[in-house]
Amino acid sequence: VRMVSVDPGGGLRQDPTLTAPTHRGPAAPLPIELDPAGRPFFGRAEELAWLDQAWADVARGGLGRLLVIAGPAGSGRTRLVSEFAARLHVRGVPVHYARVASGLAVLDDLDDQTAGQLSDGLPDGPVLCIAIYDPTTASAALRRMLLTTAHEERLLSPLDRAEIAEIVTRVAGPVDVA
Repeated sequence: VRMVSVDPGGGLRQDPTLTAPTHRGPAAPLPIELDPAGRPFFGRAEELAWLDQAWADVARGGLGRLLVIAGPAGSGRTRLVSEFAARLHVRGVPVHYARVASGLAVLDDLDDQTAGQLSDGLPDGPVLCIAIYDPTTASAALRRMLLTTAHEERLLSPLDRAEIAEIVTRVAGPVDVA
């Protein structure tokens, strides 16, 4: 909505002081399953940039997009998506957990049953759906479905000892990597 005022000559002019605020607060709380609860987040800058770009594409184009993040337990899949969800939530983007709806939709620990939500495709409008799963425990049917429907997939490996030591050092102070 553009606000205008009347100038003394009877015409209309845009008045920047009357412009509606561009930032709205979140309409609903962040789902508890995606709340980083103040925990610090380190690393995974490349993956966050990938997610940021995907959201920008979805928001600009108004279309749905399915991304898949795969990795074994302990690889940080859900923590990565929690960080991304919190960042979008602060910007007023609706965030959904375990259901597909407009905004950011997260399907965590995807299995054959929860994958059924993707069988009809994504709803109209800007939807970035992130499906998270463990490829070491996924069924062949789930893997085939994701290969045919996902726009992109990233495989996360567990953090190595040096990365873990860096996180511990930042949180608790110097540590012996060994």
